[in-house]
Amino acid sequence: MIGILHTTESDPGTGEAVNGFFGNNPGSRPHVLVDPTTARSWVYFNPGSGAKALANKPGGVETNNRIGGVYQVEIVGRAADIGGYSDEWYSVLRWQLRSLSDLAGVAYEFHPDHTRLTFDEWRDPDLRGWYGHCHVPENDHWDPGTIDYTRLIDFLQ
Repeated sequence: MIGILHTTESDPGTGEAVNGFFGNNPGSRPHVLVDPTTARSWVYFNPGSGAKALANKPGGVETNNRIGGVYQVEIVGRAADIGGYSDEWYSVLRWQLRSLSDLAGVAYEFHPDHTRLTFDEWRDPDLRGWYGHCHVPENDHWDPGTIDYTRLIDFLQ
């Protein structure tokens, strides 16, 4: 199972973040949405089922229903700003992602480059850890953008 990190492109901690996200993206549901500012999360799908937050074009690869599993997490925040969020915000996000890693069986490791995976790389059964929406074939998003992976990794030190 791999994990995919998305951003909602809404301001953290605002009551409208969740409603606004789904209002703008009615058919797009991740497994879970987390808001590190409020330490809240909303679960939409169980880890073993397919979520619907990735584009999946005909004739390519299965994205939402990748063999081996893909667990999708929307983070309330903006891709361009996420790298500058507070230490407290990152502390909560680390806790949330660590808990979700344990729940879904996603290795707690990150892939900080923004190189999109090829179809063959995406299909690799040995793929593990957390990737960004920016890594997924058939998708053109760049989230989680400026996320500071070192602040997520330091949790384990």
